[in-house]
Amino acid sequence: MGDALSKQNKLDDAIFAYRQAIQIDSKFDYAYAKLGNALSKQKKFDEAVAAYHKAIQIDPKYAYAYAILVYALS
Repeated sequence: MGDALSKQNKLDDAIFAYRQAIQIDSKFDYAYAKLGNALSKQKKFDEAVAAYHKAIQIDPKYAYAYAILVYALS
């Protein structure tokens, strides 16, 4: 749901959906990474970086999370 909303540029709704997914499964690294993307699009870089770090903490081999973290930090 979050991905569909994000593609429609409904970022507040996407963020809500990703946060709901995380509440259901706190180990859902993909949801944290996508949450970070939506937050980054809203220029909420500190929150985005925290979401990316959480994705990486859950799966230290999650290459996508590292790549988008670097983008958010630049």
